Amino acid sequence: MLKKIIIAILLSAISHIQIFSEEIDFYSDIPDAELTQKLIKQMSNQELLGQVLMYSYEGDRVSGENLYWVRDKNLGAIKMFGWNATSSYNMVNTITRLQKEAYQLKFKIPLLVATDQEGGWVQHIRGNTTQTPGNLSLGATNNLIDSYTTGKLIGNELRALGINMNFAPTVDVYRNKDADVIGPRAFSSDPIETANLALAFYKGMDETRVITTAKHFPGHGNTNKDSHGTLPIIKSTIEDLYANDLIPYELLFNENIPAVMMGHLAFPNINKEIIPASLSPSFVTELLKEKMNFKGVAITDDLFMHGARVNGLSFAGESKLALLAGNDLLLVSKTARQHQLIWDELLYLMGEDKVLKDRIADAASRVISMKLKYLKDDNRVPLYPDYKSLESIPLSGTKEFVQSQAGRSITIVKNEKIPYINSDDDSILLISNYNRFMNIGKEFYPEAKRTWITNPETFSNVPQTANYFDTVVFCLTSKTNLRVLKSLENYKGNLIVLSFLTPVYIDTLPWVKTFVAAYGQSEESMRAAFSVLKGFTNAPGTFPLDLEKME
Repeated sequence: MLKKIIIAILLSAISHIQIFSEEIDFYSDIPDAELTQKLIKQMSNQELLGQVLMYSYEGDRVSGENLYWVRDKNLGAIKMFGWNATSSYNMVNTITRLQKEAYQLKFKIPLLVATDQEGGWVQHIRGNTTQTPGNLSLGATNNLIDSYTTGKLIGNELRALGINMNFAPTVDVYRNKDADVIGPRAFSSDPIETANLALAFYKGMDETRVITTAKHFPGHGNTNKDSHGTLPIIKSTIEDLYANDLIPYELLFNENIPAVMMGHLAFPNINKEIIPASLSPSFVTELLKEKMNFKGVAITDDLFMHGARVNGLSFAGESKLALLAGNDLLLVSKTARQHQLIWDELLYLMGEDKVLKDRIADAASRVISMKLKYLKDDNRVPLYPDYKSLESIPLSGTKEFVQSQAGRSITIVKNEKIPYINSDDDSILLISNYNRFMNIGKEFYPEAKRTWITNPETFSNVPQTANYFDTVVFCLTSKTNLRVLKSLENYKGNLIVLSFLTPVYIDTLPWVKTFVAAYGQSEESMRAAFSVLKGFTNAPGTFPLDLEKME
């Protein structure tokens, strides 16, 4: 009997050794779910931790710093900001070099390379990439094909650059008129329209194999505060969220969107405390993962933002809190010193706190599962982008689509002077802070004069200057512009307002009789607005906001 027991123990030990000595990596020919678990079991604490952190870096090229994090610390994700993309050539070289470093590591797990390329207002990668008219413009056309095509267009451009994850679309329902940080980034004030357009955008981007990320859960559209600078406190109840802000997420989760970004937003009427949803188990684990059954990767918005600061905690303390709340990937933009402090503290705690270590292992498994789905097959976003691919941006037909979509979104909100065809005797003044607006305006009205509103010193002169002209065409883009526009309330000539980005300010301008909404700020949007004003084209867009229902 004793002999049998000894043999059984030896066989079990041999089997155990075989399991853990099996040489596997990201590319092993094993079903994804099984491979994920095998990788997790064989990874060290450092390798696990690397998979749940996403760091940015200084400068626009490969440096000792970013090589160190990938090669020596097994960092699994990097974030590209505008300062990393001043040169497309350098950015492609950096991505290629870092992915090659990742491939040299034991498990050969590719890096997530992420950015914010929403279209319209928010576009971290510039260069030759396309500035589409944006989400609110898509809401004005309310055309699912337009939204699908936009997602695919943006995805294809990121794919050519080797960027495999995009923090888009913004699916915040535009509920508060003073939600300036969201504004034209939203599709609509209607949750159903938002959901449908967001789904179409996701389907288009997903076709390019770029990982889509819906944001900012559970909803940033009902506050007048900006989580970059403070913690917005939103009075919504859970019933209110389900009836509005969560509707787009429910549809996207049913269609297996791979990632969601958590917002730094407080909802004291729901969890009875002033803490960001991004750091709250009530929102990340209970609401997102358990009640709404989200199976993908939950990523924090940048933990460097002021909205994430809690009770004087260090960034390392916030990072621990974010992981225990249920986040799977932590975005930390800067700085190098904080990156090291976060890393050192979390790695130490993994050896002391089994609950935290198990949570990190679970988070890493979600991240690796997503990577296996998107970054392993032959149709993945290229890990080593070719410099020649830069020549393909923008892709064929892009400019024609963007001009067409911008034109179809133009909305005449108030119509007293459209079309405006000036006579030889009419004197025209263009007022704007955009050179682009001024130049395009001169193309349509060559005889027009121009006044730039670039700083407060120029604001006070506007009413007096305007009185010398029969017609003023005013470019409205922000609350700052709005203050200048309101100084023209007593102007006696023809006042025409061309609104770009959010048109929500019309609610405060009952005395304006001619108002055209264009939503984007690109050349295509401005050209489309002037084309409608001149009477060359129609304005088929519909106003995407229900101002009476907005707060």
